[in-house]
Amino acid sequence: MKVHICDDRARLPKKAGPNEIGYDLTCIQEIERDLEWDRKWGHCPMLVIAPVVRHPGIMPLIPDEAHPIPFANKFKKTFGENRIRVFETGIRVEPPAGYYCEIVPRSCMAKHGVLLLNSVGIIDPTYRGTLKVVIAGPTPPCPFNMCQLILRRIPPNFVVSKVDTLTDTDRGAGGFGSTNGV
Repeated sequence: MKVHICDDRARLPKKAGPNEIGYDLTCIQEIERDLEWDRKWGHCPMLVIAPVVRHPGIMPLIPDEAHPIPFANKFKKTFGENRIRVFETGIRVEPPAGYYCEIVPRSCMAKHGVLLLNSVGIIDPTYRGTLKVVIAGPTPPCPFNMCQLILRRIPPNFVVSKVDTLTDTDRGAGGFGSTNGV
C-alpha cells in the first residue's frame, strides 16, 4: 500500500507484531472545529436528555456529577473532556488495485471508554485526502494510537433486485439474541 506523509509529525502505519492484522494509525492533532466545519458537516452541540432510574449498587448508564463512570472519571484530567473530537493523521493512502482500507478501533479504546464514532471508517480506493478519525470520549494527548488501518479486498459487485418474498429459514425474523437462543 502506498502511504504519503503530509505532515512531519505523521507516522507511517505499522503493525505491532508480525502476526497482527491491523496497522496502528497515529492521531497527530485535534482538528479545531469552527463554525465553518459545523455548517459544512451539520454538527451542533450535543445534549442528551433521558430519564435515569437509579438502583442501589448498580451503576447508571448515563453518568452525572453524583454518579460518574469510575474509569472515565479517574482519567478525566489526563485524557481531557468527554466530547466528540476530530483528529488528523497526516497521511494519505493508495491501496493496491482490488483493495480498500478500513479504520477500526483498537481494543484499548474499550478499556478507556472511547468510541470510534462510525465504528468502522471505510476508505474508498479512490479517496486521496488525509485520513481523519472521529472519536467520542476521553483521549490522551497527541500523538496516540487508538485505531488501526486494515487493508481489505473489494467484494465483488452483485445485483440488487427487488423481490416479493424471501426464502424461509429456521431462524426466520428472530433478531438480536435469537441465534441459538442466546
